[in-house]
Amino acid sequence: MQNDCVELCGRVICGTRGWNLPGEQSTADDIKVYKRELLRLEMTLKEARRRAGDALLLCMMHYPPLTDTQRDTEFTALLEQYGAGDLVYGHLHGIALKGAFRGEHNGIRYHQVSCDGLGFRMYRLPEGE
Repeated sequence: MQNDCVELCGRVICGTRGWNLPGEQSTADDIKVYKRELLRLEMTLKEARRRAGDALLLCMMHYPPLTDTQRDTEFTALLEQYGAGDLVYGHLHGIALKGAFRGEHNGIRYHQVSCDGLGFRMYRLPEGE
């Protein structure tokens, strides 16, 4: 699902793949993909906000939009701007899970849900407010 959203079980769900956050190891191609994913996220959030009205949005990304030490990114700014209530992401496995952020930041609940991070168990999102 990219550049769009879906209504399911009383929630409006949107998302995009995301990409590695820019850093010292980033290549020109990485930055290009990162910027494209920002555009895709904004398109899907706009459509979701149009459909959801004032309701909280559920957003899903493969790559983490933040880390335990880098919480304010261009991804999180968009999520805050459009009023996402929850963000579900995966991508991190094994030792990388130590850098995962789980919890609330600037009004958004972040859920890291990669299978090994959950012990291969189902994860139930809290009910929306």
